[in-house]
Amino acid sequence: MSVQATSAEGRRLLEACDMHETGLAMLRQRFLREQPQATLGEIEARLRACLIGSVPSVGDIHP
Repeated sequence: MSVQATSAEGRRLLEACDMHETGLAMLRQRFLREQPQATLGEIEARLRACLIGSVPSVGDIHP
């Protein structure tokens, strides 16, 4: 992130946001490895489902 935090709390928040983005990228890559035939839209839908707490099983993407 290009925003410069001036407080310790601000720096921790920026670090948490960076870690969240990194985690999302890693999860997206995992889903792509598990379902290489899935479309990007399907992968993004699975990622969104994960974020709200209802991750479909691998077979649910392509029955």
